[in-house]
Amino acid sequence: MRGALSLVVAGMVVSFWVHAQGGAGETRFEIYPWSEQSATARVDKKLLRKFPVTSVTWAQTGTRQFVLTGNFIEVFKLSPAEIQQVTSALTNALHEYRTIESGHCEPAPEPQGAGRLARGPREEDQRFSFRVKPFPEQAAAIRAKLEESVLATLGEERAKILWENEHLMDGAMRQCRKEQDPWVGMTTRSYTFVLPAKDRGRVDLHTTDEEQGPGLSRGRGTARDTFVEPLDRYAPESMRPILAEWRKDARPAGAGAPKENTPLDIRPGSGNGPKWDERAAYADVPKAVLNTLKLPGLNVNEELAPEMKGLLGFGEAEEKAVMALYTEMKTKFEKLERANCHRVEPTKNSFVIKAFRKEGAALKREWTERLAKQVGPARARLLDDSIQKGRTAFFERMGAGGVVDNGPSWLARGMDETRLDFTVGEREGRPTLHFEYRTGPGGAARSGSGSAPGGQIPKRWQHLVTPEMLKLPMTV
Repeated sequence: MRGALSLVVAGMVVSFWVHAQGGAGETRFEIYPWSEQSATARVDKKLLRKFPVTSVTWAQTGTRQFVLTGNFIEVFKLSPAEIQQVTSALTNALHEYRTIESGHCEPAPEPQGAGRLARGPREEDQRFSFRVKPFPEQAAAIRAKLEESVLATLGEERAKILWENEHLMDGAMRQCRKEQDPWVGMTTRSYTFVLPAKDRGRVDLHTTDEEQGPGLSRGRGTARDTFVEPLDRYAPESMRPILAEWRKDARPAGAGAPKENTPLDIRPGSGNGPKWDERAAYADVPKAVLNTLKLPGLNVNEELAPEMKGLLGFGEAEEKAVMALYTEMKTKFEKLERANCHRVEPTKNSFVIKAFRKEGAALKREWTERLAKQVGPARARLLDDSIQKGRTAFFERMGAGGVVDNGPSWLARGMDETRLDFTVGEREGRPTLHFEYRTGPGGAARSGSGSAPGGQIPKRWQHLVTPEMLKLPMTV
């Protein structure tokens, strides 16, 4: 169910609302005019909160230090001074946490599941395992100090967004997590240092989180990293002499040294330009990062998603024109798809859709060219990319009454052969219809399946098959 309300404010801003699918509530964004000449796009801040930008990542270094992501810096307009202050706070917090954690490690049996990730013959490798004892008060103090520093630097709005969109620290500084999952208090972290016999000087670190409870002890998850020499000071005290001895025969000094401690994706000029305005309801987002926001192009009903309207500044007239073009081109494509769909055997509900690369490519080219003329090349690229990648939100699918995976948009079809199988049955006196599809060759194939409510043919396949073809006791 949906509705729309267009409204002009001072000749500039258009507001609209839509009801979310399944009655999950109302979504409302302000729409700001788009300029092809501008390097930024003005968007409602609620868009940034709904489709967040990851805030923290690992630096390009073996010492694994926290840094802010380039996208977070650009979208939320951090100045060079703010970048330095937050990065220093993250570095200091991680150093303090690692130091305290190393003092709370006690020797322990190798945790279950750790051996699965070992490299080389396990019987030849030296292995040393430690279990981390809880230190909740010290961890809470580290977290509080870090939050206070980030708040003082970024302000309330950006600090809140940073904490909402960081996931790395939850794993690296496990005991500092503010909102604990149901297993906290029952989960124990263990470290296993592995000294590979065939690669003297290299050290692997396996991190294992185990669920602990009455009659329960099993590996919850194991990760493996190379433990580089600069991290030796954070190893348990009893492990340090072993590491020092082991590394004597490592590669020559300087070989494999960590790279400069810089963020993974900071781009030239990041952090420069206008400052963040916490009082404004909008943000001017660099167009270079818009595609990383991964907003859905269409909703589950193949209508223009409200998030995309807000991002690209589509007014009511532009929305209608875009959807009219999309429907026109989709209809042409489905006609081609239907012409290339054939039943495998007369008595089976199995079909093959042959590839039609040349004709399909021509239609898609016509779509992008005409779309670019309507809305400009930049917006056309963003919308086309989002639709092709099928960025309809998963939770919107779930809220629409269990909408099944019907495969990619028509913009991503036609290049490979598709096999489609239907199974007709009955449940509680009602007909049921199960389908499976597979597109593409071998290991690169895309596949999916689902059961349609009430046995009705899903909309995605209605242009290819009819109830009569499948011998279904109903009409579409």
